Amino acid sequence: MCLATIMTVACNKDKNEPENPGGDGIDGDYVSPISVKDKSVDDWNALDSTKVAVANVTAEPYFSGLKQLKVYSDGVYINYMLVFDPNEYKSHVGAKDGMHIYMNVDNTDATGGFFDLFADAAVDFMFEGALFDDLGNSIPYAPTMYRWNGDEGGLPSTRDVKDWDTDWEEVGSIKGESQMVGNNIIEGRLIVGLISDKFAQEGFGIGFDIQQNWGEVGLLPQIDAQGAEGEFIGRTNMLFVPFDYSEE
Repeated sequence: MCLATIMTVACNKDKNEPENPGGDGIDGDYVSPISVKDKSVDDWNALDSTKVAVANVTAEPYFSGLKQLKVYSDGVYINYMLVFDPNEYKSHVGAKDGMHIYMNVDNTDATGGFFDLFADAAVDFMFEGALFDDLGNSIPYAPTMYRWNGDEGGLPSTRDVKDWDTDWEEVGSIKGESQMVGNNIIEGRLIVGLISDKFAQEGFGIGFDIQQNWGEVGLLPQIDAQGAEGEFIGRTNMLFVPFDYSEE
């Protein structure tokens, strides 16, 4: 299944329609190499490791709740696996304990915005959603999607969020699938063609955070935090994820 086929579907959809009512645009014969329903992450071991982007927690992180991030995309799905610390991410009271995904879909810093966490001012889309309901039960990650609509070009300081309601345009909910594996792994995926038709052919940038009561507890990728207590200078660029077209 090639990226171009999926992108054609995306071009013909109105991104302002919530819940992606036009379908997912995936050929019924397509089978993903990654399952998010088997309560296992063993299928990651069969992937070409050169096509899997990995970020690990650093020795002195500012936020230590996320221990490892793996991302793999064949141009149809964006698959992710996050290992987290259940001692830091534990109350699970609905949307207050959510996860964000940040994407630089066109793989350039000429577009996108800056949302405090990453050094590159290149976030084209942000996803925000819950992993647990109010009773603490895990639920599929089906986030609200936001498109950067603020200033383009320049440095992070000139592309920072000035007005949430205007700089971030809410697109609607996006279809997602996810599962909890054990008590410390989140595995999920999003459909490339339901996000954007602007993905660069070679790949894209991505970053993740998890929050406890709307406060950061985990962030990947990130560099070591140094300096005065309370000063967050552990910013780094988003993780680059190459597309794997070997299954076309």
